[in-house]
Amino acid sequence: MSRKQTPLCTSLNKYCQPCGLRTRKGYLCWHHQRIDLGFRVKKINKLKGFGLVAEKDFKKDEFITTYDGKLLKPTPNDKFLEYGLGFELTKRPSAYFNNCFTRFGNTNPSEIKKLDKYFDEERKKNPGEPVPFDLNSTRTNMGYGRYLNACDYKHKRIKKTCNVYIEDNIEEAYFNKCSKNIDLGCGPRIRAAKDIKKGEELLFPYGSDYVWS
Repeated sequence: MSRKQTPLCTSLNKYCQPCGLRTRKGYLCWHHQRIDLGFRVKKINKLKGFGLVAEKDFKKDEFITTYDGKLLKPTPNDKFLEYGLGFELTKRPSAYFNNCFTRFGNTNPSEIKKLDKYFDEERKKNPGEPVPFDLNSTRTNMGYGRYLNACDYKHKRIKKTCNVYIEDNIEEAYFNKCSKNIDLGCGPRIRAAKDIKKGEELLFPYGSDYVWS
């Protein structure tokens, strides 16, 4: 049985030729994650699995990466969205339709129509209120924000401090600041909450309801 091939790194080598190496984590090989992004996906431990580790120093409020994913209706309370974020919109999803959707999963116009219908129904229930949505980044090619582990996890009394945050206006960050560089993605922007040294794991405050906190 042939082994399933993984995607090719999208970066260029020093000769301006396609890298050619394969990657199982995102769109870059580990070498170009380090060079192009300043961090890389690395195995942390058996409990946490993979995480993001800084490969350079980041200054406070410096941009690190984006949290990309597919726009969906909120996950039911009895189910757990392992890779994703919840946020709210004040306009119908079709109003924001651009390359962010086509790049990260919402390529089918019928999906956007269903999301619009959900938005309209929720607005009738609560006029003027923002409507909740989920950003599902389960797919491993959804960018690198999905690999951020939670801070303040309680395993063996270890307590880690959060060192990254998401811009306050998630709606604006997700839909109005899309990068022209496809490698940077379109999702909410993640920045350093403090000065981060090379070798530190990047940790995000998912909240007390997060299953791994």
